[in-house]
Amino acid sequence: MIGDVELSGFVGTKSGSDQINGVYLAHLDEPSLRVVSQEKFKRLKHILTQKYGRPNASPDGRICFWASASGNVVLSTGRPGERGSVLLSYTEKPVISPLIEPGIEWR
Repeated sequence: MIGDVELSGFVGTKSGSDQINGVYLAHLDEPSLRVVSQEKFKRLKHILTQKYGRPNASPDGRICFWASASGNVVLSTGRPGERGSVLLSYTEKPVISPLIEPGIEWR
């Protein structure tokens, strides 16, 4: 559950490891229940905006993106007329060592 919104999901791990590097959640409905999906999308966007601030969004507002030092959060919903869906993911940003990548400027 994210706030009061229940979603199904799974976690991703780094190859050959049990260290989690991503969390993927989804709500899928039939097209006839698209209104329910849109309400879940709006509720999740509100919860995430309260926690992480205003998102970057696609021009049509179907995709919202929050970036942090540790990872990225993406919230999206289907196009009008498509199956009702809400997808939410967190993916960890890879740690890059300055010893491995000497050309990167660190701030």
